[in-house]
Amino acid sequence: MDDNNLFKKDKDDFNCEKLHIRIKQFKKSGKLCYNTIIQNIPEKYDLKRFLKVWKKEFSCNGFIDSDNKEFGECITLQGDQREKLVYFFRAIPDIIPLEQIKLHGGSV
Repeated sequence: MDDNNLFKKDKDDFNCEKLHIRIKQFKKSGKLCYNTIIQNIPEKYDLKRFLKVWKKEFSCNGFIDSDNKEFGECITLQGDQREKLVYFFRAIPDIIPLEQIKLHGGSV
């Protein structure tokens, strides 16, 4: 199967607002923990496929958060995965152009 069509539901061009990759820091049992939140993935892509590939590729857990009041529908991954996500989108630029990705939360 072609990598460019792996995540697509249909064959339309990319046309939406920027994809946001955020880091959320919280304390759990006295130690700092991080979650990476990916927001504004276009509807033409299958979120379940993205999640499955990212969980396997990044060796982390994650879930699709469809009722997040702060960010809307998004994917949440455990740990700081921002750098790995940028490398992922750089390796397959036809999915989402790098110009359409916005990193939040300091330097990577």
